[in-house]
Amino acid sequence: MTSTIGLALLMSGCASGPLDSGTPAELPAAVTDDVFTSDSVRYLGEDSNGSAYYAAKNANNSEECLIVITTDDWASGCGRLPVKVTISDTDATLAKEPLSDDAPGEHVGDYVTVSTSP
Repeated sequence: MTSTIGLALLMSGCASGPLDSGTPAELPAAVTDDVFTSDSVRYLGEDSNGSAYYAAKNANNSEECLIVITTDDWASGCGRLPVKVTISDTDATLAKEPLSDDAPGEHVGDYVTVSTSP
């Protein structure tokens, strides 16, 4: 029975990942890069410093991207998950699987960990 349910989920396209978990969104105007597929953008959440985190597919839909927007700047990285982005003194990682409760760093949503250098 379990394999039947798993097969049904696989066939229905119910994959789970960062682009399935976030809220559909538009990137803020500050993000001037057009390398992201606009209909794939998902808002993942905000950290304790007020930085916002988004996930998206790149323009040719071949890689997943993490976009980090701070109060002063923004940065992104694309590739096979996990994807890491460093901006100022912040390292953020977009994970392939939902984070476990004991994953290090601050958790933003189910897929992003954030650590800040002193």
